[in-house]
Parts: sequence; structure tokens; C-alpha cells
Amino acid sequence: MQAASPSPHTPPPPRPHTDAVERLFVPLMMGTSVVGGLTHLAFIFLFASAGVRLLAIVNVASVLVYLLAWMLLRARHTVPALLLVGTEVVCHAALASWLIGWDSGYYYYLMLTIPVVIVSQLPGAWKTAMVLLVGMLHVAIDFMLRGAVPVAVVSPQMITGLYYFNLVTTLAILTFLVASYFRMVTKADARLRQIAETDPLTRLLNRRSILDLAQGYARRGEPQREALSLILGDVDHFKAVNDNHGHEAGDSVLLAVSAALLAELRDEDRLARWGGEEFLILLPSIGLEQAAAVAERLRQRVAAVEVVLPTGQRLSPSMTFGIAAMRPGEPLDAAIARADAALYAGKRAGRNRVEQAAA
Repeated sequence: MQAASPSPHTPPPPRPHTDAVERLFVPLMMGTSVVGGLTHLAFIFLFASAGVRLLAIVNVASVLVYLLAWMLLRARHTVPALLLVGTEVVCHAALASWLIGWDSGYYYYLMLTIPVVIVSQLPGAWKTAMVLLVGMLHVAIDFMLRGAVPVAVVSPQMITGLYYFNLVTTLAILTFLVASYFRMVTKADARLRQIAETDPLTRLLNRRSILDLAQGYARRGEPQREALSLILGDVDHFKAVNDNHGHEAGDSVLLAVSAALLAELRDEDRLARWGGEEFLILLPSIGLEQAAAVAERLRQRVAAVEVVLPTGQRLSPSMTFGIAAMRPGEPLDAAIARADAALYAGKRAGRNRVEQAAA
């Protein structure tokens, strides 16, 4: 049967990259709005005391603009908030430079709009256009106002003070932007790494990440590498749990078994969900005899687990374990295959037991 073509009214699929950028950009812009609002609040009192009443009123409007931008960002209206803040910065810089002179340093704030636009989730063409627009406005304001006679009369000392205040504030805001973005990117990267390396249900290591760890352990100290033992465990009759009680019950069993296994291991041991109902355990610096003792403790710990389902039914899982100690020069996959063979020998022998691979 041929699948129907999608309706033209079907909404487009979600864009994870855009969503991820927005999750970083919104907190960054909200913090910037707070800093900008506080800066303009300080300007209100400064210009009111200096008698530049128009600029004091303008800064009241700027504070309200940043408050509105913060509210828009909180509601996730990021593009209107970005355009609002960008317009405020350009207009305020141009007006202040016209009123009290270019030497007051208000043009510095124009440069802050560029990194904000670049890290936003706007389309690439919009970013390019806005960066070029800000650059042209900066040049135009410079050309028209540099050397022009200020409208308001302000003392040279105040102009010098404003220049350095604006310079330091611009550098501080720029540092805040870079540091905040770096912190958020680092946090997002750590989160993505965690997602890539862990099993979503049990939060244990996944197959790929434990293979990477095992390869590292196997190479350690070559050719006289440290002892490394592997335990491969499988939950007995797990398919029957899913078939008879549902997949949610199966998930509950896996979570309970994971917790039981973790409770019996050392800090340096590594536990991963190998796939389905299978778990792989790495035991660094442990030989076959010790690994067998560890596996037996794990078997007993799991056998003591009781999973209570929402229906009130109680499940008592058990596990079968196959163990192998890596031989000198043995590839990792060969050692895992021996542990797997021992595991299935235990399954054939009746389950809920520990089987050793040949040393």
C-alpha cells in the first residue's frame, strides 16, 4: 500500500538545532536585558543630576524597553526581543552622541549588537544583513557626528567620565556575553555527551561508551597490561516479563536490576547496559577467580530484588552471568565473545548461575 503524500498543511518537523540554539540564546539575552536595564537606570540619575533632562527621559524609555524585551524573552518571543533591543541600542547611541557629543563614547554600545546577532537563531541571511546594517550605521553616525557641536552643554570632565564609563561598561557587557555563552555551550556539550554515552532508561553507560573504556583498559600497560575481567549478565526469562506484564514492567525490572548491580560494584568498576536485558561489567585489576566471586555476589544481590508492579503483582528477577579474564595479547572482542559463550552455557545449564570461560 502506497503511503499518502504529506498534506501541504502538515507542520514542518521540529528543528533540533534551532531549538538548541534558542535554549542557549534566551537565557543569554535575558541576562543581557537585565544588565542593559540596570545600566540605563544608572544613566537616569546621572543625566538628571547633570541637568540633561532629555537624556534622562530617554533612559527611562530604555529601561522600559529592556523590561519589555525581558518579558518577550520569557515568553520565548526571541526575534521581536532581539529586534527591540537592537533598535534601542542603535537609537540610544545615535541620540546620546548627537546630544552630548561623539567623545562621550556611546558608539561603543553599537559593537555589542554584532556578537548577539551572530549567536542568535536568526537565519544566516538575516544575520549577515543585520551585521552589515549595524556596521553601516556605525560608520554613518561616526561620519555625521564626529566633530559635530553637541546640542547639550556638558562639562569636559563629565564627557571624559562618560567616555571611560561607557568603555568599561561595554567591555564588561562583552565579557559577560562571552563568558555566559561559553558556560552555556559547555553545559550543553556536557549534556549532549552524557546523552551520547548513557542508556536513556537506566542511565548506565551504553554499549559504545563501555567499549571505548574497555579498549582503554585493555591497552593500559601493554605489553604487561593489568588484569581485566569481564562479566556479561543477562536477566532470565525477560521476554516472558514483557509478554505477560508489558514493557513498563520490563523497564521496572531493568531499573531494579541496574540499581542492584551498581550497589555491589567498586567505584573503579564499570557497568553498562550492553543491549536489551544484557549488562556488561568491567573489573579492572581483577583476575578470573576474584571475578567469579564478584559475579556470585551480583547474582545473589539480583535474586534478592523484588519488583512490585502497579497491579500489586511481585516479580523476583534472576540473572545468569558469564565471566572471562582477558588473556595476554587477546583482542577485546574475543574476550567478550568468551564471556558471552560462558553466559549461554549458564543459560543452557538452568539459568540463575555463574559460568566461567576457560582461562
